[in-house]
Amino acid sequence: MFYDIEFENYLRFEKRFSGHTTTAYMTDLAQYQTYIILNVHCNTISDITSKHIRTWISFLAQDENKSNTINRKISTLKTYYKFLMRHSWIIVNPMLKIVSPKQHKRLPQFVEESRMENLYHYFEINYNLNNEKDFTHYLSFNLFYYTGARLSEIINLNITDVDIFNMQIKVMGKRSKERIIPITQDLCTMLKKQLQQRANVPYDQLLIDEKNKPFTPAKMGKVIKQMLSLLPTTDRKSPHVLRHTFATHLLNQGADINAIKEMMGHANLSATQIYTHNSIDKLKKTYNLAHPKA
Repeated sequence: MFYDIEFENYLRFEKRFSGHTTTAYMTDLAQYQTYIILNVHCNTISDITSKHIRTWISFLAQDENKSNTINRKISTLKTYYKFLMRHSWIIVNPMLKIVSPKQHKRLPQFVEESRMENLYHYFEINYNLNNEKDFTHYLSFNLFYYTGARLSEIINLNITDVDIFNMQIKVMGKRSKERIIPITQDLCTMLKKQLQQRANVPYDQLLIDEKNKPFTPAKMGKVIKQMLSLLPTTDRKSPHVLRHTFATHLLNQGADINAIKEMMGHANLSATQIYTHNSIDKLKKTYNLAHPKA
């Protein structure tokens, strides 16, 4: 009735979604299906109307789901019903009458430059970079902050993705889009040491844990969370905070926003422009220095 397998293959092989995104879409779809089966008496999927879908959205809201969570599930259904229409498995798309709830946009959280300097000072004193575990954690932190790459991109970095000579790394972004990110001499030095340590490990991945196995997203997230926990006033403590920090610091230092967009792998400039809001303090300083009446 729901064409689950066909839809999953469509996400993986045609849309080229990552495994994580595909899993999220299929989880949303399974929740929707469960609701429909238990609450709607329909013989075929074409019997489901926009009214039925609105009752599901109301159910989600009553279950105290946040608006961004509901919007993500609606996005899943929009993709799903477009897929069904494409194959002529339905003749009317009920999602055309569905309006997403208004979503409050949160500004990206980032670590201020002065606090990041304090954090690095702590690392210099307390991390033994001759210890393989400490060094791997420190390198991982730097990869996130120096490149602005996503969690999946960092843990999936292979040895062959590192180009020390040209001072750059290659990452595989969303929908299998490759991009090149420049790196600093300091990061090159760390990566060179890592490549030497990786000589006898039977994995292609650049980063491996203390058990000589590739990092999982959960384990890498835990490592970065522990390191960011040294900053008690930072609410969120995830690898994505370092991605936001990378973009904000570059913008504050005068980097071209289009260059930041390319390095971060954003499809649209609008996704990058949100970081201009985080630079309001710098804008105020510029305004006060430049405006004749300030």
